Amino acid sequence: MPVVPTTSRRQLQSRGVQSAGLQTFSQPGIGNAFVRAGTEAIDVFGQEKQRANIALAQEASLNLSQISSDLLNNPETGLLNLKGKNAIGKGHEYTQQFDAQVEQLAMSLPDEQARNAFMQQAQQQRIQFTTQAGRYEIGQINAYEEGQFQATLLNNGKNAAALYGDNAAYVLANKQTFQQIEDYGIAHGWSDEQIQAKKIEFKEATAKATAQNAIGANYLQVRQQNGELSDTAAGSRRAVADSGSSDRTRGIRNNNPGNLEYSKTNPWVGQTGDDGRFAKFETPEHGIRALGRNLMSYQRQGIDTVSEIINRWAPPTDKNDTMSYIKAVCEQLGVSADEPLDASNPDTLKALCAAIIHHENGSQPYSDQQLTAGVSAALGLSQLPTKNKRYTGVAWFDALSESDQASVLRQTDALARQQQAEYKTMLDSRVRDATAAYMRGVEFPNPPGEDDFIAKPYNPMILLLHMEAVFRRASRENETILQYKELQLDLDRGSMQAGSGKTDLTKNESRILAYLIRNQGKIVCRDELIRYLWESDEFVDDNTLTVNLTRIRKKLEECGMEELIKTKRGQGYILG
Repeated sequence: MPVVPTTSRRQLQSRGVQSAGLQTFSQPGIGNAFVRAGTEAIDVFGQEKQRANIALAQEASLNLSQISSDLLNNPETGLLNLKGKNAIGKGHEYTQQFDAQVEQLAMSLPDEQARNAFMQQAQQQRIQFTTQAGRYEIGQINAYEEGQFQATLLNNGKNAAALYGDNAAYVLANKQTFQQIEDYGIAHGWSDEQIQAKKIEFKEATAKATAQNAIGANYLQVRQQNGELSDTAAGSRRAVADSGSSDRTRGIRNNNPGNLEYSKTNPWVGQTGDDGRFAKFETPEHGIRALGRNLMSYQRQGIDTVSEIINRWAPPTDKNDTMSYIKAVCEQLGVSADEPLDASNPDTLKALCAAIIHHENGSQPYSDQQLTAGVSAALGLSQLPTKNKRYTGVAWFDALSESDQASVLRQTDALARQQQAEYKTMLDSRVRDATAAYMRGVEFPNPPGEDDFIAKPYNPMILLLHMEAVFRRASRENETILQYKELQLDLDRGSMQAGSGKTDLTKNESRILAYLIRNQGKIVCRDELIRYLWESDEFVDDNTLTVNLTRIRKKLEECGMEELIKTKRGQGYILG
């Protein structure tokens, strides 16, 4: 029969129970075991639930990471693919979308514990999201502002570059832009040095663009306004003291051995100031360079003999003893007053500069190296360093750097040479066509005339100077008595005389000999002589020229001057 517990007083006893099919045994403390087992089961369930919540929170966090990445990087809608103006103000909008996704994910979790775990992770992710979004938006704002700023500068530069002909308007446009640069720089925390550097960058870039506009519109005017004094229409002359005194040390003292004029609007390279009407230079080489540049400008105007050069350089109207000056230079060079010189030849230019320096200063104190350096710079074969930037009063030119100023003037020189070369090519073609027509006995319409052979001028002033040179040459050609050493040629009588010998000449013989005398010191080619003789009414070909030269030489031999006409093989003839 079953055994049930009985109590004696407060003592509980357990007895075994027997029953068919069921047998139990007495087990002390079994209730405590059940309690412990239940507690353990609860603990295990709690741990599993906690792990499940953690896993759910982590899964939600991973989903949030993907959502965050899509919000930022989606190729079509992502914040990081919005540029410039389109990104401005979008950081807050995308953060709101992020927050909405966080709330949605949190609500999908089964209980508070999982939601709390997720929200802790989401808070960190939100910080990362908003930080990245905010930085990107700030970067795009800065990029947009920088782009707008640069676009403003570019537009202002284009507008200013179109004002090359209006100095005041050009300056005003630059000032307005400088103020914009300053405002932008202050707003963005630039240093004073950064602001100044940006102003200089804008100034020089705009000046370069303006230079190209000005050159394209009228390169001759650019040269006239901004070149050195030797580049202007009139060129430079020897300065004369206002008091009329002759201080022969002034030129050496001023590093201006040619006593060139000072110019404020067309300053020389290396010009440092003035001494009254006289320019002052950094070094003697700069002064020699300026003298050489001026002499080369004379040659461009057709002024290429000592007589022409000194009459232009030191005219009698300036109270100069021009004839004595000419004589002194001729003695230094060993040439005649009317002998053409090639100032583009470095040796010729150096000798001419040295002769003028000697006459101006009573001596020539410079070394051959100094003369060579100055002349080389004058010819553009080298450059002399200078501490003084040139200012001409033309705002855009003054804004250029020294190297850019030199580049602009070289460009105008090249354009001038190109124009002259094109004109020469056109003129040569007309001459060939006219010659061919003449040889066939056909009249050529509008043949080249004497005026066509005047070098194409830069402007009306240079045209006048060309005309003066042509008139001077024309006056020499009108001379009827020509002299070369002991030989005297009388064009009116058609005869020549040397010592006691005298002989008659034909018309062509007289013209040939006269042309050689007028071009003494220069090699005259056969074609040049033929063209010259064609101006008469007699036809002269190559054979006729040979016959005439043979006769002239025979008659010179009769007068005791058989070696007067020398043949330069492959080149032509020159008087010896």
